[in-house]
Amino acid sequence: MNSELNIKGTRLSGRVWKGTSKPVRSIISKSFKKMSKDKIRGKWLKSKLIKEEMEEIKKEAKELIEKDKEEKKKRAKVIKDKRKKKIENEIRSAGKNLIVIGQKKFSKMSKKARKGLTKLTPEMIAILKSNKRL
Repeated sequence: MNSELNIKGTRLSGRVWKGTSKPVRSIISKSFKKMSKDKIRGKWLKSKLIKEEMEEIKKEAKELIEKDKEEKKKRAKVIKDKRKKKIENEIRSAGKNLIVIGQKKFSKMSKKARKGLTKLTPEMIAILKSNKRL
């Protein structure tokens, strides 16, 4: 009998059966079962450890991101305070001659309109100090 199956010269994939082949029963010992269970448990423990490490890394990353956000907020607050102080100093130094208007409006105005701007009132000073945009 031929050891390979051939049809029109084409080799077929798959198991090659021989005429003398007999079914073989596999016998599993108890110790082998224990070994396989230990292997499975070992893999499970490894995956569990990896997951725990990933969670720790995730927590550390979250903490770093939160610290960075807080630092950015603090920096922004410091910058806002500096701007407020600068505006207040400009208001004090200008006294009665102060004129306040937004940059967009000012750039759109004609020369005549720029000269005729109204003076700052106490209400406008209060609006400026409350940090509202004009």
